[in-house]
Amino acid sequence: MSDKELGKKMVERTELEYFLDAYKYATGQRLELVYSHEKPDFICNRPHGMLVGVELTQVMRDPRDALWDTIIKKKEEMNPYDAVEILYSLLEKKDISRAKNYGKWADNCMLVFQIKECPISAIMPYIVKDDYDSHGFSELWIADYSTLDTYRAIELFGLSPQMWGYHKNPSCSGKPYG
Repeated sequence: MSDKELGKKMVERTELEYFLDAYKYATGQRLELVYSHEKPDFICNRPHGMLVGVELTQVMRDPRDALWDTIIKKKEEMNPYDAVEILYSLLEKKDISRAKNYGKWADNCMLVFQIKECPISAIMPYIVKDDYDSHGFSELWIADYSTLDTYRAIELFGLSPQMWGYHKNPSCSGKPYG
């Protein structure tokens, strides 16, 4: 594994830890990291002993578009409608990859969309529940990493029928920085 790949995996592992903490608040279940993997990114253990794959994927603008938005439009955040369009496009790509490349994890893997450039509150009005019904992932989550610098925690929005909706993380309320 190259230094670049090793560094990427270290960042992913840190980001996974924030997701696992938020997941516990959202579901009441604690997932424990068992080992790093490639397809999916991680294998975790559910409380009842069943293993589940966790695939992290970043929802981000094309770097040229982000630069244009920042310089010309003076806008740092991603447009929420664009974020949802990118999210749905990634779901289609990741679902194809899941079916082809995840082997025994294909039917037991959750997909986590990491959004750092647009808060969940801005995206929620554009999310249509029916758009996320046909896929093979066991669970779908949007993880709002835009709160990370301020609260050292993230919030989740469940896209799966059993977890549908916004799941507020109590760590993300109140006065930031203590």
